[in-house]
Order: sequence, then C-alpha cells, then structure tokens
Amino acid sequence: MFLIFILSRELHAPQMYKGQEQTFKFRYRIINSCSQQSRITNLVQQRLDVYFVKTSQRAQLLQVSEGQGQSIIKQMVSRKDSRGIVMAAAIVACWLGLLVYLLSVFAVDFANPLTYLFILLQTHLYTGLFITAHDAMHGVAAPGRPALNKSIGTATALLFAFNWYPRLLPRHHQHHRHVATNLDPDYHGGSFVAWYFSFLKQYITWWQLLLMAVSFNVLRLYFPLENVILFWMLPAILATFQLFYFGTYQPHHGEHAPGNKHKSTTLATNHLWAFLSCYFFGYHYEHHDKPYLPWWQLYKTK
Repeated sequence: MFLIFILSRELHAPQMYKGQEQTFKFRYRIINSCSQQSRITNLVQQRLDVYFVKTSQRAQLLQVSEGQGQSIIKQMVSRKDSRGIVMAAAIVACWLGLLVYLLSVFAVDFANPLTYLFILLQTHLYTGLFITAHDAMHGVAAPGRPALNKSIGTATALLFAFNWYPRLLPRHHQHHRHVATNLDPDYHGGSFVAWYFSFLKQYITWWQLLLMAVSFNVLRLYFPLENVILFWMLPAILATFQLFYFGTYQPHHGEHAPGNKHKSTTLATNHLWAFLSCYFFGYHYEHHDKPYLPWWQLYKTK
C-alpha cells in the first residue's frame, strides 16, 4: 500500500520560529493511490497545512509507504513553538477566572455599566476559546506537538458550549477546500437570517443542548440565576453570532471577483478593531491565503 505525498507551493513565513535562518511552509495533500476502501489512516485524502523547516528545500514528489509517510509528517512538524500554547492558556485562564468572579462575586445591577461591559468582555473571551480551537484545527495551537495540539483544540471547543473538536475538524477543512460552494458546510446563498440558522444547524447538536441544559440547572443551584444567564449563557450565544458574522457571513457573502481564489473579503487595516471584533478573523482573505498563521500573527499580513 502506497501513499503519494505532494509537497507544493513553497512559501516563506519569516520569524515563525525564533533563532532559525528561514522557515518554509508546505501545503501537502495525501492521496490514497490504491483502493478507496482501504483503511490506512484518518489522514488519507485530507489536505493539511504544516510547517516544514529547512534553510533550503524544494517541493518534491515522494512515493512512500504508510509507515514512511507517518515518519515524514512527524519530521515536518518536529520544530516546536510554545507561543501558541501560552496564548491558549492565557485565553482559557482569563475566561475561567472572569467567569468565576462574575458568577460568585459580582452583584448584577442593570444601572451599573460594568454589567454590560462584563457581558461584552466574557463574549469576547468565549470567542477566543473557539478561535483557539480553530488554531488547533490548523495545527498551530501547539506546533510540533500533535497530541497537545489536539488536546488544546478539544478542551477549548468543549468549553465553548460543549462543541466536539473531532466533529468540527473535518468540517472546517472541508470549508477551506470548497470555500463558498455547495460543498462548503459554512456556506449558504440565502438571506442573512437563513444563513445564520443554517450555520447553527451545522454546528449545534442535540447532545450539546442537553449538556448545556444540565450544566445550566447545576450552576443555578450554586450561583444566582441572573448571573448564570448573563455571564455564562448569554455570552456563548453572542459569541456564536460574532463568529458567524465576522468569520463567515461578512467575508463570504455576495459575489466575488473571478480572480479571488479564496472567495473571501477582508477588513480594512485596523488592528484594534480587527482584534476586538473577532481576533483578527476579519482579515479573512489573509487567513485563507495563509492558514498556517495563528490568529495572533495574522495582523502581520496586512
């Protein structure tokens, strides 16, 4: 049994890792050259983005066995960068720390502007959880540490309304492969409202709703009901809308020029607004063009 690894389109991504002369990123596609029915690995026929670090290396065509292919993949992501791990830990810590404070200490007062400010801040941190899981889908939450990368993605997805990372992962890569087409699970050609409900249908499952309901009823036993609604439930709903609008609807709706290979638009350069609105995810054309960049480096493309 053989796999063909196609390494294509050498790109220079400067300063991806400190202390190295140059960093090259290769997009490769794994194709099962034999039977479609053979069970090789879950990587077969998936298009992935990885880091390939060399001072000089040219794209090449390799024909290797499954075991050799797995070894090559491990070598290609062997260089490690801990900054994504620090970013992920910071977002989780801020989300959890603020949530504990808001549930157990903060007294809700609708005449107090802090109540509304904390709702917005917690919404932003919920969005950060999903953006971190999204980075893990592209292998950049913990580059070179696939098990840790998957763990970060799984944990942050679960914290965001019990999303299941293994379910999100193939859907997101399908979105990148077939952006703004009928094969894109994130795409809907209808109105804003129809698209939003189609988006929710794609990503919300009955067991998520059940777990949310159970969690809600447990939390209300220990914390004031209005705190649970305002700072645990409402921010998750608002963050879903935030992710949909800035990460799906705004960049992908409408007609795109024939030369727009990613069928995406991008925000005008404004790093403060781009961060506050959705962790630079509004720079969406740049994300599709360079999916190997984590969210906290995406601004460098503008």
